[in-house]
Formats: sequence, structure tokens, C-alpha cells
Amino acid sequence: MDILTKQDLITTSTDLTSNSMTSNHLKVNGNINLDKTTYFNTIVIRRLNETDTTFINLNELQVWVNGSNVSFQNSTSLSGYFAKWADKQIDIGYSYASPVSNLYNNIIEAVYRAHSLSGNALIIKNTPLTSKRDTSDCFV
Repeated sequence: MDILTKQDLITTSTDLTSNSMTSNHLKVNGNINLDKTTYFNTIVIRRLNETDTTFINLNELQVWVNGSNVSFQNSTSLSGYFAKWADKQIDIGYSYASPVSNLYNNIIEAVYRAHSLSGNALIIKNTPLTSKRDTSDCFV
């Protein structure tokens, strides 16, 4: 693009597009529109056979994004539960002393740490909003 065709004044009616921007201090007056369709904040582990409601036994779940285990770092804000996929908003509970929160406490043990009573899905909500583009360095 020729320098003579560039806009010389940025006003409140100017739309800007950038491939990247680096700042040590960003001040925003107003709203930021974030396209959340390119991000995820929920992890789901479920059986494909929805009629299979046998126990789910798991030891540890770690979610590594850009070299950091975000599940452990954010464990106090995560909301995990077992559910039946057909009614995935309802927590069906866990067995013994094995809540879903044991999965992201960064303690890897030989025995299962989370154990469902029944159901076919494990759902963990409130994980940090993570770009799907960054999932090339995301390991679950």
C-alpha cells in the first residue's frame, strides 16, 4: 500500500484491523468485542454410547496451554461434575470421596481420584478462555 493512500487521522468512527499489536499498557475506553466462537472454556469427556452409564474412573486431568497447566493454576475457579449427556446441566454426584475437583489438584496417584456414580460425561466449566488457535500447544 502506498503511504499516500493511508488514513492520516484516526477518529471515533475509524475501524482498525491489525495482524498483531504489542503494548506494555493498554487502556480501553468502552467495550472489546471478542469473537468467542474461536475460544473454549469448557472441557468435556464423554462416552459416545449414551446408554452406557457405567462408572467413569479417572486419575488426573491436566490441561497444558503454552507450557502452563491451566487446570491446576485455576483449580479454585473450575466447576467440574459428572452428568448424563442427555441432561448435561445436572450434576449427578460422585462416589465415595472422589469429587471431580480431585482431577485437577496436580497430584498424580495410582488409584482413581474421581469416580462417578453413573452417567456418561465429565464436564469442567470455567477453564480460562483459551484460543482454539493456541491449541497446537494444548495438551489434555
